[in-house]
Amino acid sequence: AHSATLLHTGKVLVAGGYYGSALAVAELYDPANGTWSFTSTALEPRGGHTATLLLDGRVLIAGGSGSGSIPPTLKTAEIYDPANGTWSATGSMSEKRDSHTATLLPDGRVLVAGGTEDDTNGLRTAEIYDPVTGIWTSTGNLITGRFTHTAALLSDGRVIIAGGAGTSRAILASSEIFNPGTGQWIPAAQLEAGRWLHSGTSLADGRVLVVGGQGNSGALSSAEVYDPVTEGWTEAGALSSRREQPGVTLLPNGRVLATGGSSILGKPFADADAFKPATLAWSAISPLNEVRVNHTATLLKDGRVLIAGGSGR
Repeated sequence: AHSATLLHTGKVLVAGGYYGSALAVAELYDPANGTWSFTSTALEPRGGHTATLLLDGRVLIAGGSGSGSIPPTLKTAEIYDPANGTWSATGSMSEKRDSHTATLLPDGRVLVAGGTEDDTNGLRTAEIYDPVTGIWTSTGNLITGRFTHTAALLSDGRVIIAGGAGTSRAILASSEIFNPGTGQWIPAAQLEAGRWLHSGTSLADGRVLVVGGQGNSGALSSAEVYDPVTEGWTEAGALSSRREQPGVTLLPNGRVLATGGSSILGKPFADADAFKPATLAWSAISPLNEVRVNHTATLLKDGRVLIAGGSGR
């Protein structure tokens, strides 16, 4: 439940997460020599937060949960500056939220949507962060409150969110689209299967892929693709195993890599699969060296993928 962000330098910033309790530690991975080094410690320990690379190369960390016997949900945010390796406080969100999404808009602002404060009910609120002023501004409410959903930027600058859990962890099949021009959400097509704890990514052709997760009958192997032209979801094959929270990465060749994940009983997997958008088909590839879930999977500038952290056996 840490974050991993590819910096403009080509290094990867890994921040926060949990190891017994929430962490404030941050590290940098240098793909040139395959080494890790500590950078300055974040201002506040947190896990389950979002990390967004801003247009100027800084990284915005927002929300998540802190440390304590009952971890508090956070509304604070902070900025990492790779130029000097330091963290600084920025404006706080209007609401505490964990398991939300954060999406960089074309104009450089960041949309934060949904999440949860009590790990049971989804939030309807959404906010936009302006990196110039460091201020969050409330925007239109979601149609349905949700957390552990996915979000993707569409080619026209709008944002689609899909699935997640709503009130009392009800599993959602709904999706909705945010228009930054109006600040409003509109309904989008229903998913073929309700799912939360799933993963997703934008595809090179402008479509959006969601993968795995948990449905009403257990962990899912299925995937779906949203086409903004037809405005509908289509079934897109299946992973080699049913799993929640696989790491999903868009590769330079347009294919998608799905790694790890877990069963609903928490058993982590080392399984890995590759998705070909042209045929909507998955194929199993060699597994990870270690089983893991709640890890990160970051595309490096040379086309390799860095898999880091997570929970194992």
